[in-house]
Amino acid sequence: MKIVRLFVVLSLVCSLVTFVGISSSSAKPLVLKWTTFEPEVPGSTQLALKRMAKLTEEATEGRVKIKIYWGAVLGKAPDYLKMVGGAGVADGAFLVTTYNQWEVPLLAAGGLPFLYKGHRAAPKAQWELYNEWPAMQAELKKVNVKPLWFFQPHAHWSGVKEPIKSMDDLKGKKVWAAGFWQELVDALDIVNVPMVAPQAYDALQKGVITGVIGMPYHTWRIFKLVETLKYLIEWPLGGQPVCAHVVNLDKWNKISPRDQKAIEGVMAGMHDHFVVQVDKEEVKLREWYKSKGVKEIRFSDQEYARLEKIGREAVWNSWLKTAKSQGVPGEEWFRRFQAKLK
Repeated sequence: MKIVRLFVVLSLVCSLVTFVGISSSSAKPLVLKWTTFEPEVPGSTQLALKRMAKLTEEATEGRVKIKIYWGAVLGKAPDYLKMVGGAGVADGAFLVTTYNQWEVPLLAAGGLPFLYKGHRAAPKAQWELYNEWPAMQAELKKVNVKPLWFFQPHAHWSGVKEPIKSMDDLKGKKVWAAGFWQELVDALDIVNVPMVAPQAYDALQKGVITGVIGMPYHTWRIFKLVETLKYLIEWPLGGQPVCAHVVNLDKWNKISPRDQKAIEGVMAGMHDHFVVQVDKEEVKLREWYKSKGVKEIRFSDQEYARLEKIGREAVWNSWLKTAKSQGVPGEEWFRRFQAKLK
């Protein structure tokens, strides 16, 4: 009799284990809708997003997946912060802080020009600041997003239809100026025509604008701008935004602590891997642009020094004044950020 009871108990245990196993394996994964304004073409930022999706699924054993929506099909880049934080249209995004300067001002400030050169230091400085400074954490929590990693694409360059020797050659002409460069072109009496990056191609083709001031080196290919302009100007003045991949905070909190930790482990290695890919891509791009008949212009050292002097006064003062009027600790951010850069 005891043997029969033991057999029944063992059978029930085996059935329970089997049921739990089936339930666990058949549980639907949490799929995060991820939006980007960039098309699905070869490039460092595209590869980074694909790598992020692949490693996230692997690290969580399929429990969390990222589905990428390319080419702004879910909405325009300036709306991404609100889309991810509240509207539910997307769960995550490639966030270009140029478009959200006063929604996340301390994060967007990483794109202020004349503070650094290149694309390595600023994202790391901002990431360290975010992790230790409650003011930065609060501004992102306020918009209901969690940042997963910060990065900068290629350094900014500018482009024009006709060769120029200095920015004075553009006085009175219409251009599109990205982000903080709007203040600089205003100070130089150049006319800025507001739009989002993907619209620049049509504007150039139709003659609405004659150039673009400040856009990452790879975007001249991605948005086909080199089809309509043939002169790229080296722009060693910093100023490219510190971008971020962000996820809806409520969705993040639905992920188990174990999987959160696994995802954070994936994201911790993304920046350094991305920098290597950007450097490799830049070498290939230089050759590709050359093959398309694109010529590169470098201003004189005196012209760059002049632009920096004008820009520091125009851009920094404007940003600090606006930050103060909105109760943003701009001066404290400056001190903290510059200390991190050093």
